[in-house]
Amino acid sequence: MGRSERRTQFRPYVPVWQKEVVSDIAAQRGLPIGDTARDIVLEASRCPVILSKLAPYFWRPLVRGDHIWPGHADRRDLAEIISYPYERCERLSLRMTSQELRLIDDIIVALAAPDAHAVAALFILGLHETQVVRAVAPMYRPRSRYAIDRRYERWVSSIRR
Repeated sequence: MGRSERRTQFRPYVPVWQKEVVSDIAAQRGLPIGDTARDIVLEASRCPVILSKLAPYFWRPLVRGDHIWPGHADRRDLAEIISYPYERCERLSLRMTSQELRLIDDIIVALAAPDAHAVAALFILGLHETQVVRAVAPMYRPRSRYAIDRRYERWVSSIRR
């Protein structure tokens, strides 16, 4: 991929905890957060499990290999996946080339949603699917919920007697 190739930028809002997970995966891979997020989206677009989860939101049918997901006139709203009304959210910036965008174009058409919404839905569902995360970063192990986050901990000096 040359520097002169034009890239399309997407900046979906994601919960802070999802952005932290992506930054952990990116640090483990040694790549920027945007590249890791793009890889998650592309891997999610190839995963039949995720496409099956997206199937109720399809307006037009989607055909991938041997799988066919029919479209629905009374489809569900994609905002159910991409909106988190009670959580603090931040923007996640990722860029895709026109070739990478063509790989997910049929999903965008089937969803009949803006490109950014489709990318956000693929990212969020891909991050929840262990198969996708393992394909992007095979050695990644999530943090334990019992681990101490030392960035926010204040150390108090011992009392001198």
